[in-house]
Amino acid sequence: MSVSRKLRLGASAIAFAAAMTTALADEAADKNQPVEKVTVTAQKRSQILKDVPLPVQSISKQQIDNTGAGNVADLVTQIPGASVVSKSTPGFETVQIRGISSGTTGDGLVGYYVDETPFGIPNLQLSPPARLLDVARVEVIRGPSGTLYGQGSMGGTIKVLTATPDAGEFFGTARGEFSMTKGGGANYYTDLVANIPLVKDELAVRLSGSFESLSGFAEAPEFGEKNVNDFKGANGRAIARWTPSDDITVTGMYWHIENAQEFSNGLSQFFPVPSIAFTGGVRAFTDVKMDLYSGTINWNTAIGTLTSNSSFIQHKLDFEAPLFGAINNDSTFKTGSFTQEVRLASNSDG
Repeated sequence: MSVSRKLRLGASAIAFAAAMTTALADEAADKNQPVEKVTVTAQKRSQILKDVPLPVQSISKQQIDNTGAGNVADLVTQIPGASVVSKSTPGFETVQIRGISSGTTGDGLVGYYVDETPFGIPNLQLSPPARLLDVARVEVIRGPSGTLYGQGSMGGTIKVLTATPDAGEFFGTARGEFSMTKGGGANYYTDLVANIPLVKDELAVRLSGSFESLSGFAEAPEFGEKNVNDFKGANGRAIARWTPSDDITVTGMYWHIENAQEFSNGLSQFFPVPSIAFTGGVRAFTDVKMDLYSGTINWNTAIGTLTSNSSFIQHKLDFEAPLFGAINNDSTFKTGSFTQEVRLASNSDG
């Protein structure tokens, strides 16, 4: 064996030993570092994620911010086995989990919750139509979860957990983003949050609001216009939290949402040259408006936590879509839904 060969073998042995020493040191250091515990409420009680016998995924606020997810449908890329079935416009979106879907109409096959409040529109499978504003985390249960979450949870359940009002101190946050669309114009959004203590360590209100503007990029030769499919969205939410004692918490929420988009995303034409004869001179649009009212009471008793949630949702979906000139789909779905849920979650280990 040549001297150079021996030197190379010696250098390799030294490098391998150094690498093993570094790896062992890193492993020892990792063992000494505390492991972050992820808490979820997938089983209607606070539990460490590793103790939950369900395929549950917790998406933190930091993950949402890092990926730029604007709404529930945008989270699909982070959920294994999930996809968007249809997306006519923001606020008119349908999500499926594990391939369980039946289009956009009929009873929902994915359940949605905002904190303790179930979100569902009769005969429409729509996700909550607003930006993920002032959210603490999102929990996703993949697979049937109707035992705990009832109708609409055949494919899974998505829970949006908002940030909790803090009765200890006043603070506020603001954020925004600006971008440009190639072939279009400017896009921007602004998010504002204010936490206001009213009674020290007892009563607080958390206010949040958002406005979003997305430039259109499509042309409508029949109208002689460009960038016609622009979008405007606004929502505002107020949450009040009162803790009269260590065992009782009362929470009230009001959430108002408005979305509007011209021409939606249905821009395909069946004729080579679009014309007023084809569209009937109709400007397509999709508007979504929603008001959500909810009240939740949590009472910690000797045998468990008694929870009552009352909610009412007013929802209006208004759209117009020309098909073949003489045929024009002009539809308005206006619904009102009241939901009352009462449950007792035991505090035992079983």
